[in-house]
Amino acid sequence: MLSRTKKVIRVIDAEDGLTNNTIADIHESDDGKIFLSTFSGISVIQNLHDSLTIRNITNKDGLINNNCLIDGSYLDQDGNLWITTQDGISKYNPKKDEVNTTLPKIYITGLQIFNADFPLNKFLKDPELNHDENYLRFIYTGLNLSAPEQIKYKYRLSGIDKDWVLSDGNSVQYTHLDQGNFVFEVATRNEWGYWSEPVSLAFIINPAWWETWWFRLLFISFISGLLWLAFQYRLNYLLKLERLRTKIASDLHDEVGSLLTQISVNADSLSYIEDSEKIKEKGSFIRSKSTEVINMMSDVIWSIDSRNDNLESLVDRIQNFAQSFLEQKDIALNFSNDIQNLQKTLKIDFRQNIMLIAKEAINNAVKYSDCSKIDIVMNYKNDKFELQISDNGKGFDMQNVKKGNGLKNMKMRAKSIGQILISKMKMVFQFV
Repeated sequence: MLSRTKKVIRVIDAEDGLTNNTIADIHESDDGKIFLSTFSGISVIQNLHDSLTIRNITNKDGLINNNCLIDGSYLDQDGNLWITTQDGISKYNPKKDEVNTTLPKIYITGLQIFNADFPLNKFLKDPELNHDENYLRFIYTGLNLSAPEQIKYKYRLSGIDKDWVLSDGNSVQYTHLDQGNFVFEVATRNEWGYWSEPVSLAFIINPAWWETWWFRLLFISFISGLLWLAFQYRLNYLLKLERLRTKIASDLHDEVGSLLTQISVNADSLSYIEDSEKIKEKGSFIRSKSTEVINMMSDVIWSIDSRNDNLESLVDRIQNFAQSFLEQKDIALNFSNDIQNLQKTLKIDFRQNIMLIAKEAINNAVKYSDCSKIDIVMNYKNDKFELQISDNGKGFDMQNVKKGNGLKNMKMRAKSIGQILISKMKMVFQFV
């Protein structure tokens, strides 16, 4: 619409109720009515009670054809509108077309969920749906007895439709609705453009259980618990590692310090000894203690080197020690292992204690058994590591044997890594 200054003050189109957006001709009567001829009929625009109304006239109302010709209408001096259409001329007398101010009625008559009928009465009593009941079709009916074929609808759903949506159909479907509160509204219009009061239907789509606040709280608590456990595990591991390092340092200080002191004392005494036999004895003692220090330092370096954190390194270390040690004593070695996963990762304290237990067992067999052969068997299955060391010597009675530091140390080391030491005639160490 244009003002007297030819400024656009409002745009009126089919969404407002015109029969078509293509205008073939236009006229204005003395009483302010505007007649629009379109390709789909006639639209009469007038202002009633400060409200703009649109009255549409089509072939259902008597127009000979809806397709009006361009510049094909004429408004005579009596106020009659003559319309030239594709099939002939029609005459419209506005004076005999009384305004219908009766508001039409609108009702929501049905509801479908996933295209299946859902009892409306049940829904009105309990308008709550599950998260997977989010495909809804609302069915509504408008009543306008004077011109039922010209009835129009407008609807909107809060949170989905930003504004009213015009429609000729009597249903609308919404899909993939998220959880939340909704209000569906619908209204209908009569042939003169009068809208009914909208009717509404409020409902709720509940969240899925994994979207509820309590589940999110539990999930956050669960993740926090896992992080706390991981932190505690890491902290305990670092503390255990620190204690191991402190123990290694303490052992080195005590044992290596003691051996070096003995070496130093015996080396100093050489300058005062003239007897060649005693000099040889002292020299042999110094060489023996020096070898112990070297072996001890080698064991410590091997145990703390992360490149050795696997079964393959442990097997090789035990085998190499046994071969070099037993060759010096003229004792035969029968070594075998049935380990499939040699790359299984081992902790530092586990490797260290297993190695020291094996060395202690081999030393005891050499010193006390009078054996000529030692068998070493290693196995790893079902997360169980087994070490068996046996010899063909005279053996001993576990109940009556005088228990020295060797057996005590082996049991203590087995216990320190939370494992079980089994010993019966043959020395068998099973680490679970």
